[in-house]
Amino acid sequence: MGYYGLFIFGNIILPFYNNIRLQTKIFALPLGILVIFVIIGIVFFLKKRKISITPKHPSWTLVLYGFIFSFICLIPYLGLGNITERYTFLASVGEVIVVIAIAQMLFMNIKKQSFEKKFLIPGAIITVVFFSYFGLLNKEKSEWKNSGMVTRLTLAYFRVEEPGLTAGSTLIFVNVPIRKANAWIFPVGLPDALWFIYRDDTQKVYSVKTIDEAKSLAKTLGNQTYIFVFDKDGNLSKLE
Repeated sequence: MGYYGLFIFGNIILPFYNNIRLQTKIFALPLGILVIFVIIGIVFFLKKRKISITPKHPSWTLVLYGFIFSFICLIPYLGLGNITERYTFLASVGEVIVVIAIAQMLFMNIKKQSFEKKFLIPGAIITVVFFSYFGLLNKEKSEWKNSGMVTRLTLAYFRVEEPGLTAGSTLIFVNVPIRKANAWIFPVGLPDALWFIYRDDTQKVYSVKTIDEAKSLAKTLGNQTYIFVFDKDGNLSKLE
């Protein structure tokens, strides 16, 4: 369900989904059993009422196909326990098919309406969709710009403030920023970025959570060990 929410609402739903997932994680088994019973109940209800679930309109067949296609594409990622945009690239093809099929049915019905409704309804739908996605794109653009600035300032700090680190030095980073909102910063790659500055294959890079951990590790590693601390905004400073 989280992936379908991601398709519809964008990455704005990720914090909400993660909170729900954490809250319901301990109840995964009972919730799974409940969902199974609900599905069985719906099937029995439809059979008792003799309601056919076979798609009669060709577009509903496309809707069903789109959902099945996207679900199959997402199966390899279901066991990972989290969701992210990059998992949805192939599956989004199925969602596009669903949207086109539903839009086709909608506009076929609109053709039967009055002249004013033929233009007002599509115009309202297009306007809402346009401004919704325009807002999401601007939000994403701002997030990636901010995270890119953290990366840029971090590398500029070493280029300007620490140009002459001794070869074979050990760098310990405290509170390395992984992401800002939904934009990645340094999930990986910080050692590689530093290599492009110093070109030192003997340089070692460590990442810890707290200053106390960094100090303890520095005592173990000995001389030529430097500690750098990221604050909550991603600004870097050297711990003397």
